[in-house]
Amino acid sequence: MKKFFIILLAILSYSAGFSQNIGINATGTAPDASAMLDVQSTTKGLLAPKMTLLQRNAISNPATGLLIYQTDGTAGFYYNSGTAAIPVWTTLTTPPSGNNWALTGNSGTNPATNFIGTTDNQPLRLRLNNKWAGELNESTKNYFIGDSAGVFTTSGLKNTSLGSRTLYGNTTGNWNTAMGSEALYSNTAGQYNTAIGSQTLYSNNADGNTANGYQALYSNNLGTYNVANGVQALYSNTSGSNNAANGFKALFSNTSASDNTANGYQALYNNTTGYNNTANGSEALYNNTTGRVNTANGPQALYKNTIGSGNTANGAAALYQNTTGFENTAIGLDALFQNIGGSYNVAIGSGSGNAGPNLNNTVGIGNKGYLPGASNQVLIGNGSTSFIGGAVGFTNQSDARIKNTILEDVKGLNFILHLRPVTYHVSIKAITAITGNKETPDFPEKYEREKVKYTGFIAQEVEQAAKTAGYDFSGVYVPKKTTELYGLRYSEFVVPLVKAIQEQQQIIDGQQKQIDDLKDHNKKILAAINQLIQSKNQ
Repeated sequence: MKKFFIILLAILSYSAGFSQNIGINATGTAPDASAMLDVQSTTKGLLAPKMTLLQRNAISNPATGLLIYQTDGTAGFYYNSGTAAIPVWTTLTTPPSGNNWALTGNSGTNPATNFIGTTDNQPLRLRLNNKWAGELNESTKNYFIGDSAGVFTTSGLKNTSLGSRTLYGNTTGNWNTAMGSEALYSNTAGQYNTAIGSQTLYSNNADGNTANGYQALYSNNLGTYNVANGVQALYSNTSGSNNAANGFKALFSNTSASDNTANGYQALYNNTTGYNNTANGSEALYNNTTGRVNTANGPQALYKNTIGSGNTANGAAALYQNTTGFENTAIGLDALFQNIGGSYNVAIGSGSGNAGPNLNNTVGIGNKGYLPGASNQVLIGNGSTSFIGGAVGFTNQSDARIKNTILEDVKGLNFILHLRPVTYHVSIKAITAITGNKETPDFPEKYEREKVKYTGFIAQEVEQAAKTAGYDFSGVYVPKKTTELYGLRYSEFVVPLVKAIQEQQQIIDGQQKQIDDLKDHNKKILAAINQLIQSKNQ
């Protein structure tokens, strides 16, 4: 066999002087012009020399490109990629780092010299199944990773996207960031947008929006400078601007309204075109549709409001039932809870407010359990309140410029003499039973007021005394319905009392004149008698 290879090599060497290439084949066809040696077969292959690692390394001055098959260690084909003096045996099946990247991983890499990328100013294009899977472009500063991500971007600059079909429709938009499947999918020219989450800002083509969460700001097309954080927050918004929604489905139904702020689970959920609303708390302003300039702070504050505007609710379920009432102010848990269509009401304190759905212009301060039953009423304190005071007395309006039809028809003695001054105690439970208000929870000294012995009048008796005297007395509050309590304004008793004193003074003055006349008459009689006596004595 050894002699055969010597003879073969001799023939090849001899033939090389007469021919550019040699063919070894069974078909007798001419060798390929580009090959020095063309070995052709359909049944057999070319067998390289086999040797161990030690035998390979023992080869003296191996030529560059010398090929062998190593049988031990990491078996496989090796070729000398170095020089004869400094051989570098490189495997064809698992190339080491510094030359090619292996499909099964690499070791011994140096990040300073080993990398995946380019060394010229050309984009690095990624493909999956031979389809666009992204591009890293140093010139435009666009970096897209994901199937069809940024695929149509032409002149847009400094965009970043990660995820399937992120920034899919972008052509000229700049400074956009999209992370999550189909985030900023339809954006073409919008700029300065940030979308994090699947289908966030899906329909967007406007500027300056920020969306975090699945389908946040999904429908937005023309609205600018909106912020949505949470699953489907500001989902339906199309053209509204300057809105901020934080929480699951916050401002979900908003379409074109602007300048709304919603913080909390489904806050301002149903709002469509209402603007300048602020809702902080789970389901705050939940049902609002077109109402505007409302402020709700607390879970379910202004929950049922639909078109009411200018309301302020601070506290859980404050103004809960309100739908159409406007310019109400409620501070405290359940404050003005029952109000539906009433307006200009004020309530301060837990459970404070009025007792009707459509009352207007009422004020309730700390009056849980004792609520105004009619419009234009003010109540301070509840059924247990035993003291209301201040440094000075309460001042009523009494300006001549606001008074007309002035008559001197105040009743004095005729009214006062029909009054019955009494002492009495108050029943807090009776107050609750008549008004129908919920009784306040027990607390220390809740029933202390019942121990006080009060001095005053009975309102019904005062009402009857005024009728008997023919007097339209404004000091009695007559309930407009059976669930209200009678009341007295004691300060107004001063006027009929003054009138009574004036009438008494007139009587006294008349009597005094009579006395003075009698005295004068008596003097005259005494003088006549004295004169008569003197004349008799003479």
